[in-house]
Amino acid sequence: PCLAGKAVVQRRNYRLGVYGELGSSDSAAFLARDLAAFGRSLKEATDLRSFAAVFTSPLDADEPEFEAALWAQLQRLHDRDDPAAGWDPSVSDDPDDPAFSFSVAGTAYFVVGLHPHSSRLAKVCTPEVSPSNVTIKWSLSGKLRSSSNAIGASRT
Repeated sequence: PCLAGKAVVQRRNYRLGVYGELGSSDSAAFLARDLAAFGRSLKEATDLRSFAAVFTSPLDADEPEFEAALWAQLQRLHDRDDPAAGWDPSVSDDPDDPAFSFSVAGTAYFVVGLHPHSSRLAKVCTPEVSPSNVTIKWSLSGKLRSSSNAIGASRT
């Protein structure tokens, strides 16, 4: 399990949003609103925070279907994003750049998709917990990198 994720849960430094279908325009609209509010709340935060988006469908998506729906959701979020907010300047907007992170309303996020049929055990979630029961975890990107570096240093 992710040590940063465990710490966020133990400290209750997360917000949870429940949405309809992963990849839908309606879900994108509500998620964009909630991520913008979450991002504004992070401006003064000094520790790692996460936002978990849970989608109520599709419940039976296989891995390729889930990935297609996730990318559709990210594209719809990007399409709705306020151009005036810009891309978070602390990260790259080039997906081929190692410093890339997804950005919504001017805040960068590290996005992790979880679903019941993932081929990676660490990305499996149970229907009781999830959406998709599908869960997408959004963490403040820069703080996650700092936490990852600290965790890596503590393991050596």
